[in-house]
Amino acid sequence: MPSSHDLTVQGLTNGIEVVGATNAVFELPIPALPKGTYLNRAEVRDPTPLVRSDPDNSLSSSITWWVKKTVAPPGPLESAKGRYIGLFSETDGHLVSSGLIKLTLSASGGFSGKLLLPRGTASFRGRFDAQGHALVNLTSPGRIPLTISLDIDAESKQIQGTVSNGDWISALRADLELSAADPARYTFLIPGREDGQSPAGDGYGSALVRPNGAVQLNGVVADGTRLRYSAKKPSWATFHFLLA
Repeated sequence: MPSSHDLTVQGLTNGIEVVGATNAVFELPIPALPKGTYLNRAEVRDPTPLVRSDPDNSLSSSITWWVKKTVAPPGPLESAKGRYIGLFSETDGHLVSSGLIKLTLSASGGFSGKLLLPRGTASFRGRFDAQGHALVNLTSPGRIPLTISLDIDAESKQIQGTVSNGDWISALRADLELSAADPARYTFLIPGREDGQSPAGDGYGSALVRPNGAVQLNGVVADGTRLRYSAKKPSWATFHFLLA
């Protein structure tokens, strides 16, 4: 190292100068790089103005090394990838506008899924944008156009949105599917109605939901009648019961 002046350092990757790589330590941003092979070179030069000609390039030096990355960088939704399952319905719980949604999400944000509707199933594909939003158009089994609007929260691993056919719009929610060893447990309230046709007061209960969709309900309604229900493969009526 000359005592009268500093030397210049420049790092290059695949022949292209790396912005900011002008220090003695050349740090390659490996986590952000896609899979591939990278030729890296650090060039050191003597910029002294006293040297007007250096035909032999004797006032510069370089070191070269290769880096091969075999694993792709994590996608924007790496932490939220997996299978999601949920329900959609209008506030009043109409059967025709209610259903089940299943969706498989990749780390890159692409997804595929199905809607279970009263008249059959409809498949769809799409991709979340950088803001975590997606809009999908598809046709229902009754040849009616549907629009699905989705928003994902990668931190809570939850998808919310709507399903609409132009005449109705239903709120949608789907959660990351649980592991087989980790069923979901819920408690719920059955609000009473002051219409003279139902027992006064509220009911309550608990629900066990397994990853395969099996449901087990236990509860008590306002007049003391016990409520019990279970299904290994819930039917459409089961989904509507849970939505109502």
